[in-house]
Amino acid sequence: MEKPSNMTLKKLVFILAGAMLLSGTAAAKVINVPGDYPKIADALGNADAGDTILVRRGVYNENITLIMGVVLKGEDPVTTIIDGGRRGPTVMGTSGAEISHFTIRNGIEGVLCENAAPYIHHCYIIDNKATGIGAFISLPHVRNNVVYGNRWSGILAWGAKSLDAYIEQNVVLRNGYSGLALKGPSNI
Repeated sequence: MEKPSNMTLKKLVFILAGAMLLSGTAAAKVINVPGDYPKIADALGNADAGDTILVRRGVYNENITLIMGVVLKGEDPVTTIIDGGRRGPTVMGTSGAEISHFTIRNGIEGVLCENAAPYIHHCYIIDNKATGIGAFISLPHVRNNVVYGNRWSGILAWGAKSLDAYIEQNVVLRNGYSGLALKGPSNI
């Protein structure tokens, strides 16, 4: 059997290195709503991990599910509104997803996290039929939100067991039964 020459090995290494570089993940993109897609759900359906979705001011009548690794950011938390129309949770949380700078209103839950760890910050979560943020066996990261006027609890964490989960620097007031309710084993 013939031994490969140094030049052949160098070519092979060069080709393999080039293939590895080209096969890496696609560059993260910025998706604009309503510029690229008219609805937030459409933008989320076309986003990949690493992408950022920027949402212009306006009222978006829809219920959405966050996508792992995707950042969803409103233009202004007072005037960029996701309205759930009292049809289930307005926002369904997903681990590794991030949502910020929105008013989230008029859902059964404003944000519902079931076995999920999303980042929720700089939002107004108001006027939901049940809880503002419901975290069930979840590890949410909840910071710098206003949670106001929800019929049951402002924030309900049920079985949130992690040192990584946090609920801090939120303004929680005028919710029906409680501002912050921790139920079951919780380390928050």
